[in-house]
Amino acid sequence: MAGERIVAIATAANEMVAGMVAGLLADEGVRCMTKNVGVGIAYATPALDPHQILVMESDVPRAAELLAPYRGPELTLLVEAPETAWDEGAGDEVRELDE
Repeated sequence: MAGERIVAIATAANEMVAGMVAGLLADEGVRCMTKNVGVGIAYATPALDPHQILVMESDVPRAAELLAPYRGPELTLLVEAPETAWDEGAGDEVRELDE
């Protein structure tokens, strides 16, 4: 969309991890790009630097949901994934509609 902001959603440990994350998002229809945010860009090692994962603002909820299972030492999420009603244990009890 015209005028839509680009938002950093995650930081990957290096260029290889960023590429895998970008591929995962692209496969799910989320437009994204990566950006080197380390000091290696001035040297010969930019592939070893952290890279941000950038998405369109309207894609942030979907991207956060897709990346949530992969957070860890190699991938830091900068936003929280939306809560889902399908958490483990959800629906174990039956309630009447008029409660």
